Amino acid sequence: MLEFRNVSKRFETPGGQEVDVLQDVSFTVDDDEFCVVVGPSGCGKSTLLNLALGLVPVTGGEIVHNGKRVESIVSSDVGYITQDANLLPWSTVLENIMSPLEIRGVPKADRKATAMEWAEAVGLGKFVNFYPGQLSGGMQKRCSIARTMVYDPAMIYMDEPFGPLDAITRTILQETLLKLWQTRRKTILFITHDLVEAIALGDTVVVINGQPGGVKARIPIPLQRPREIRHLAASPEFVELHTKIWSYLEPGVGNNLGEEM
Repeated sequence: MLEFRNVSKRFETPGGQEVDVLQDVSFTVDDDEFCVVVGPSGCGKSTLLNLALGLVPVTGGEIVHNGKRVESIVSSDVGYITQDANLLPWSTVLENIMSPLEIRGVPKADRKATAMEWAEAVGLGKFVNFYPGQLSGGMQKRCSIARTMVYDPAMIYMDEPFGPLDAITRTILQETLLKLWQTRRKTILFITHDLVEAIALGDTVVVINGQPGGVKARIPIPLQRPREIRHLAASPEFVELHTKIWSYLEPGVGNNLGEEM
């Protein structure tokens, strides 16, 4: 379980000015839950993720992960997927996927077998000997997902991982992620500014808006699983959820045109 308890974050600019980015943020991510945080640019979504990871300290409140307060970089039982694939360009797909297992001292034969299993799971079984520079953006992202999943983290943080991709590739990878999550349940905290993505993926959507950013709503997503994302938007239930979530975002959109924190 991941708990945000009245979390606030303040940064100091190079000129010495203090800027409040997040204020009194409170919500809980339950075990095996797919929780999506949605909000406009500049509301502090990425900062929230960095706080949860222990990359930066909170200014006020606390974050508790499995009963322990997060005060520094959290344990190796956590995965982190960013917008960029961040693959090792000199290593093949298989070597990239194996790298976390090598760091953890897993025997070579075992790590190769496990990495092959994950390469197949994300649709890269025929490309294990390719280098990142030979892959499309979508294939690089598949490799990044496999590299994170391969060491079986209990908690995965994802910061707009599909943002740079075209709409078709993004939908395909969203469906791939859901299939992986449904067969190998993990706790996921997923950051996005895309309402369609938030509703399509999440068990719960947490809406953050304003400057400083705060939680405006925590909305359960009762859409039946498994979900076919490409068909969801046509359903009345989806439209109703989209309208509801947008109502919490619209008042602050015009005030969030600054740089993403």
